Amino acid sequence: MEQNTQQTPAFQQPHPYYGAQPYPQPPIMPPKPKPERKKSKPRDLIFAVLLGVFAFMMTDCLIQTRSLGIEFSVGAVGMISSAVWYLRPVLRVKSLYSALCVALFAVGSVSMIFSADSAVKALTLLCLMILYVCLLTETMNLRAWAAGSFRSIGDFFYTGFGASFGKIGDGVYALFHREKEASKKNSTALRVLLGILIAIPVMVILGALLCRADEAFNGMLRDISLGSLPKELNSLVFAVFLFILLFSQLFCVRFIKREARSESEKGFDPIILTAFLTAVSALYIAYLFSQLSYFFSGFGGFLPADFTYAEYARRGFFELTAVSVINIMIVLLSSSFSKKRGKQLFLPVRLNLLFLCVFSLILTATEITKMKMYTDAYGLTRLRILTTLFMIFLAIVFSALIISIFARRFPYMKIAVISAAVLAISVNFLSVDRTVAEYNTRAYQNGALKEVDVYTITELGDAAVPYLLELAQCGNEKYEKPARENLEYRLQVLHGYEDIMLYTSDEDEYFSYKEYNGKLVPYDFRGFNTVSYRARQLLLENEKLFSDTKQKESI
Repeated sequence: MEQNTQQTPAFQQPHPYYGAQPYPQPPIMPPKPKPERKKSKPRDLIFAVLLGVFAFMMTDCLIQTRSLGIEFSVGAVGMISSAVWYLRPVLRVKSLYSALCVALFAVGSVSMIFSADSAVKALTLLCLMILYVCLLTETMNLRAWAAGSFRSIGDFFYTGFGASFGKIGDGVYALFHREKEASKKNSTALRVLLGILIAIPVMVILGALLCRADEAFNGMLRDISLGSLPKELNSLVFAVFLFILLFSQLFCVRFIKREARSESEKGFDPIILTAFLTAVSALYIAYLFSQLSYFFSGFGGFLPADFTYAEYARRGFFELTAVSVINIMIVLLSSSFSKKRGKQLFLPVRLNLLFLCVFSLILTATEITKMKMYTDAYGLTRLRILTTLFMIFLAIVFSALIISIFARRFPYMKIAVISAAVLAISVNFLSVDRTVAEYNTRAYQNGALKEVDVYTITELGDAAVPYLLELAQCGNEKYEKPARENLEYRLQVLHGYEDIMLYTSDEDEYFSYKEYNGKLVPYDFRGFNTVSYRARQLLLENEKLFSDTKQKESI
């Protein structure tokens, strides 16, 4: 009998239907522990008190005087000095660049005292903010990208926003939580000081209300001008916000560590990029040859046909601005995101980028020469000076980019920051308004200019007062009358008149004044600068000039 050699399959347990038994659950991962917030030490609270005082000085000057004067300068220098003292034990990088940032920040703050130009001061303030952020990024090594490269702009924004606004909670926590290692004596003293600081805004509000409620109390405190304290409340509110922002940033940057990132091997294909740059370069070469006489006529000192000096200079400036901005973006993007051979760009890419930079430098030199022709013909204005400085800045940037094309580690972004700060700060010391008024007045007196645009000078700030006084006594009624009227307007401002300038229907007479015998407006020392103070003194010293002129006109 034949045996069945086939084995019977083993019994298989059927797959349980859904819900018959629980399925294995995935392992539960424990929650990530939250990072422990740092607590403050006595050194932190001492720095907080200093920073609070300096923050109030800066905001008080800006809000109350609507200017940046000596109080802001003292507050800014004190702020950067206390920040350097606070971070000195934990500095990670000490370099020439960080030293330059500190020095330029201090000099730029002091330069506010020597200028009355609000627009230039605003530009200087922007440069100070950039220098401050660059200083923290450098000294605390908050970099993820190579220093001074185009990608380091990301590090700048991280320090300026992520490490400031993003750390407000940690900073406020540290202000109200102390480490237990501190001695009880120091802890008690600092708590008392913190309580007094918190009580100050409450005392300001209560004091103002009591002064308004009771005349006797108001008279008792009149010597310390408590009634004027509510005006300082706005400064205090903004100072608290600025203090919290700065303290949180400076307290937390000590503990931030960022991992360095390397440039990706991916990027623009060098062949495609070379073709693109070659096409752009060919267009520039064709344009350069077609406009050769137009661009380079400025070097010869002659004016092309069918052009006025104004058209010649302005048209060139707008062309330069548009072309230069495009070229800068092309060079930065190409050098930062192109594939590289090792750490160097491919040679055809480098040669094309070099041509773009050299071409832009030629345009810059041409425009500076044409602007000189424009100035020799019509004199200086604020816009012509600022335009020239901007072109000088472009020349510096393109020169730095040329070096970076062949030396990859050259910190061209640092060069751009330092050069922009130096130019902005130097304008405060040189004074654009004084330079314009002095050049035009001296050029007219020397015969270099046939006429002087006195109305342009009257639109300038306090730095023009000494030269308006010269024009008011130059012997030419064409210039004397508008100069005297403008000086009298400025003088009446010092005497507290609100409706000084009354326009009339007569086109030849733009001003009509009341006789001023009011009280002299007190000088707010918080907004002191040497230019405005000198102008005020000159107006008061020459007040008799206007009364004598009126007597002669009446006779």
